[in-house]
Amino acid sequence: MKTLCVLVLFLCLQAAATEVTVERVPEDGLQPQVAVQVDGTVHLVYLTGKPDGADIRYTHRALAAAAWAAPVTVNSIRHSAMAIGTIRGAQIALGKGGRVHVVWNGVGKKGEPAGAPLYYSRGLAGKFEPQRTMNEGTLHLDGGASIAATDKGAVFVVWHAALPEGKSEADRLIFINRSADEGVTFSSPAPAKGVPAGVCPCCSLNAFMASDGSLLTLYRNASAKAQRDITLLTSSDGEAFTSRVLDPWPIAACPMSSASSG
Repeated sequence: MKTLCVLVLFLCLQAAATEVTVERVPEDGLQPQVAVQVDGTVHLVYLTGKPDGADIRYTHRALAAAAWAAPVTVNSIRHSAMAIGTIRGAQIALGKGGRVHVVWNGVGKKGEPAGAPLYYSRGLAGKFEPQRTMNEGTLHLDGGASIAATDKGAVFVVWHAALPEGKSEADRLIFINRSADEGVTFSSPAPAKGVPAGVCPCCSLNAFMASDGSLLTLYRNASAKAQRDITLLTSSDGEAFTSRVLDPWPIAACPMSSASSG
């Protein structure tokens, strides 16, 4: 049985009115994610194929256009995206000049789930560069990663994982890769400074840029075995962070939840 995936698009008009449209994802795609440019152009990524070996497709549509542009494939290694669950699909961000940045959970080698890769690619004018691995030196990639970018060329890839010596969810950390040149080069993976250890492993996080240029990240921490609190990280430079609990939840389980900015 096929799963029907639909998009709910909010088109903001000059008069501040909002038109809501519901439509089918192209190619019966799964786990769609969108980013909208200031001119109203909608950029869309989604997954096709098998959940344990999917491909990422990208398309876009101008505000006044009647149809999506012809889709192109983001990943350069076939079937290298993980779509199992609802939190591991591709994530998209728009950077300088409308450049598209995409990050996704990769498919690990059979028998080596701890070493699953986190992949990144960037594109412009519908063409994408060969994918790159972003999480060297970390293990147990689980809940989905996220990406944020600025119109000045900065790009931030954020995810949670464990160092090789980590043995439990209490040891999991928030990691970040930073780029100052539109994703041409990135810093080595490093734990986010100022963020305590303990992350709910199956819950995804969401990184996004605030209007003042700060990098914000929402995630569910695991500060204690029976605690799963939604937490906000704030950074002015993408390196040092402050942490604030927004919604405490005393529960001794992983709710496998996601987070989103509005």
